[in-house]
Amino acid sequence: KYTKQNNIKFIVDVEDLWPEAMEMVSPFPNFINKVIFYTWRRDAKKAYSCADAFVGTSDEYRDVPHKKYNIIGKPAITVYVGCDMDEFDAGVAEYQQDVEKNKDEFWITYAGNLGSSYDIPTFIKAMQIIHEKQYTNVRAKILGGGPLELEFKEIAGQKECNVDFVGYTPYKKMAAYLYKSDVLINSFVKKAPQSIVTKIGDYLAAGKPMINTLSSPEFRKKVENDGFGMNVEAENEVLLAELIVEIYKEFNMLEKLGINARNICEIEFDRKTSYMKIVNLIDNLFEG
Repeated sequence: KYTKQNNIKFIVDVEDLWPEAMEMVSPFPNFINKVIFYTWRRDAKKAYSCADAFVGTSDEYRDVPHKKYNIIGKPAITVYVGCDMDEFDAGVAEYQQDVEKNKDEFWITYAGNLGSSYDIPTFIKAMQIIHEKQYTNVRAKILGGGPLELEFKEIAGQKECNVDFVGYTPYKKMAAYLYKSDVLINSFVKKAPQSIVTKIGDYLAAGKPMINTLSSPEFRKKVENDGFGMNVEAENEVLLAELIVEIYKEFNMLEKLGINARNICEIEFDRKTSYMKIVNLIDNLFEG
């Protein structure tokens, strides 16, 4: 209301499904959710209705105002959260000597929060299967912390496996870990509502193949079409273990995936260039 009264352009940046994300994890049936979340959904529609344009961090999020609230006829663009590739590369240059990796080790690395949306237990169980199969030079590196860290460590302690909890890692040092890894894993539970998450830019900047368990149809399609990784069913440690072993055995054939990852990052995820789409959107609103 304030923007309309004062002739100010109003852009909504859709970074999450809200309140839809809460409904997805609600223990109540849909008809109760409609009552519980009615006021939030009403307020969301009001905000979308007042907007002059929309920016979404994925196509799915960009289209929320149209598909979920029937707001039509307004400019809408997709701009991934991305990363600063110069800062990422500076971190690699500064810290890669501090990240010690034996030549015969093969690293699969996860970086991010250790919470309920992230399927770290399946990753750990897959590593336990891999250890049982005597692939003892395959190691998992888990960077980050979160509310379920102790629970995840208990799972790792139940069977022998090469899983290292590195803990919270400053951004630049994390960049060095990703760069020195062989494969990166984007590990989510099946019901996770996320689409294209913030860490993807950093993963792609590392120029490494990616294993993806996120169920988002948009991101799974992007993984395949852009050729920077492989999708695998979430919460299935047997399939994940099989995929990791397959990658380990045929790793030299997968170098192209890492090259594709870095190229995609430069084109679509490097903030200094990709965020110009937002600048252009703002310019067009004023010209209009």
